[in-house]
Amino acid sequence: MSRPKSHILYVEPDYDPVFIDFESARYKESPKNFSSIIQAIFVRHPSSEYLRDIYNLNLEKIRRYIYIYNKSRSEETVNYILTKIFNL
Repeated sequence: MSRPKSHILYVEPDYDPVFIDFESARYKESPKNFSSIIQAIFVRHPSSEYLRDIYNLNLEKIRRYIYIYNKSRSEETVNYILTKIFNL
């Protein structure tokens, strides 16, 4: 995925971020691009090392979370990973 920042829109009324994959450009109940956006933010982005430090992550943790997601690709797994990363 190139330029992941351009794939994130903020939707009213709460301005929640919504990720749109313009390459596939269709709505799916179970999108399969979660691992791509996690990698784009925590691995390939110029600020990745800084973000990993803030959230106390290392590349091994990121890889493990992506592996877990790719095994199940469920909403519960996404919520679990986001909770682990961001302490929600």
